[in-house]
Amino acid sequence: MRERIELQARSVTRDAFGAEVAVWTTVHTVYAEAQPIAGREFVSLRQAQSDIDIRFRIRYLPGIDTAMRVVWRERTYPIRSALNVGARDAELELLCSGEMGDA
Repeated sequence: MRERIELQARSVTRDAFGAEVAVWTTVHTVYAEAQPIAGREFVSLRQAQSDIDIRFRIRYLPGIDTAMRVVWRERTYPIRSALNVGARDAELELLCSGEMGDA
């Protein structure tokens, strides 16, 4: 785990005119193992989860869910699934889809 990633959560605030504005805030900066998904695993994951392109493995953190996103190497990936793996949920596996916009 030597790649540095940010885990961000979305919140909605109001601007000076009362309009809603979406804001992404970094809630954790952690080290991760980044693994692009390819081959047979890619095909099998596509059947269960749509558009899964990359997997990030991190140490377990509570509260990580699919409403969040990962920022890695200046790219943004929405979290499609957060799975507890290892003995006593020692790690989280974040299955993410391709890069998304800022919305």
